[in-house]
Parts: sequence; structure tokens; C-alpha cells
Amino acid sequence: MLPFTLWKLEDGQFQDFYKSYDEAQYLEADERSREIQLSYERLYGQNQNSLYLNSPLVAEFEQLRHGYLKRLLDLQKQLQEEIKREFEIKRRDLARFPKNSSEFNKLPLEAQVRVAKFLVADAKDREKMKDEFVWSSLTTQPLIEEFQKDTIFNAITRAVYMGSMKTTDPRKRPSLSIPG
Repeated sequence: MLPFTLWKLEDGQFQDFYKSYDEAQYLEADERSREIQLSYERLYGQNQNSLYLNSPLVAEFEQLRHGYLKRLLDLQKQLQEEIKREFEIKRRDLARFPKNSSEFNKLPLEAQVRVAKFLVADAKDREKMKDEFVWSSLTTQPLIEEFQKDTIFNAITRAVYMGSMKTTDPRKRPSLSIPG
């Protein structure tokens, strides 16, 4: 006889030792399958957690991930600060009203369009724009006088204003398709 066996002859039948000591054996068929399934899930969960937590690579990975996320947060904060700084510079530049035509020509296009719209507008709209952009009459008066006297500056200003109102048909854009 073998020193270790999983089978035993009892009352003329072989009995499985493994099954005989299994607690799920005495349950009904549906309960037994559910109990077996739950025990497998518990066993699998315990083994997976222990393998994961005891792995030396996990700690190193978590440190790398933490360092990466910390650096990413710092970079996002720097980006937000830079965006705010650029916005403030742009807002300051757009709020500044030029004193003469040479300053007008040095402004960015968006600011030139705003000033041109102001110069082309009638007195009522000019007052609204002064209030909206916080321009005083003392700062706007020299450029208004130059606009009225200098025909070349007047034409350039109107061209800038009219150019801003130009619309294009998006269907007529050049396509990037390759002729086939």
C-alpha cells in the first residue's frame, strides 16, 4: 500500500478524501456551486493582493508615478501662471490708446482694429467705447485730431477697419487633398 493515498475503500465504494473533507460537499447543488465560486474569488483576491503588495517593482513604480504626477502638477501651475501673465500683458497693451499715428502702427492688429473702429465711429459710439475701454478724452483727442487732418492716416485707419470686417468663405480654402 502506498504511504499516502487520496482514496479509501468504504462499503465496497471508493471515497475521495479531498471531497469528504470539503465543507461544500454537504450543501445543496446550487448553494455548493455558489460557495465554491465565492471561495475561489476569495482565494484569487488574497493571492493577487499579496503578489501585488509584496512585489519589489510596485514600490519603485509608485515612486516613479508619484514623482511624475508631482512634476506634472508643477508644470500645469507654471502654465496657468504664464497664461495669466500673457493675458495681463495683452490686456494692458489693448487698453493703451496711441498718442499719434506712429504709435498706432506699432500696435498689434487687434488693438489697431479697436482704435480704428473708435476713430471711424460717430460721437455717440466713441463715448460708449471710451467708457468700455476706459480711455479718457485727453488721451484720445490728439489721435482724433490727427485722424481728421491727415488724409493718409485716415485712409490707412479706414483700411484697417474695413479689413477687419472682411469675411471669407470657408469652402474656398485651399484643400490639402492629394490629387489622385
